[in-house]
Amino acid sequence: MAEVILALDLPHPDDARRLLDRIPELRWVKVGPALLTRAGAPFVQELRRRRLQVFLDLKWHDIPNTVARASAEAARLGVAMLDLHLSGGAAMIRRAVDEVEATCTLNQIRRPALLGITVLTSLGDESLPALGIQRTAQEQVLASGFVPDELANRYAEVSDELLGAIEREQPTLSLGGRS
Repeated sequence: MAEVILALDLPHPDDARRLLDRIPELRWVKVGPALLTRAGAPFVQELRRRRLQVFLDLKWHDIPNTVARASAEAARLGVAMLDLHLSGGAAMIRRAVDEVEATCTLNQIRRPALLGITVLTSLGDESLPALGIQRTAQEQVLASGFVPDELANRYAEVSDELLGAIEREQPTLSLGGRS
């Protein structure tokens, strides 16, 4: 059975705490940029103390060194999953993977799953030309290699519209979630 990841897209950490207190059997939460900016790393540590698995959904896209350091710090926080934009390029992805691996090995901590973001689900075919992309969202996802080997974890979050095409093109890919 698939596990549920509860998106804590709430305006204040106290709202998230009240919600979590009502669902004691919950195992996974997603923390995005708004809540992380408001509550900071101590809130992620609090979630870990509650024995929750944390998906840090910040969709990093920056120079390779910056993304690598941020990814390593997320690993140190004990997050179970984090994501980055594949459009940041192979060097950015490789540096993030290498830095996370080195940090986890050195500190003897579990390595988080790294997820690759190809096209935001909020972008439709009509939005892509303004970004210089002359493909449909489906074509762009498939052309980007979807989840490159550098990420090692064969996990993806996709919209329902792309699911069938991706399963046909990447039959060994485990599609663990939909957005």
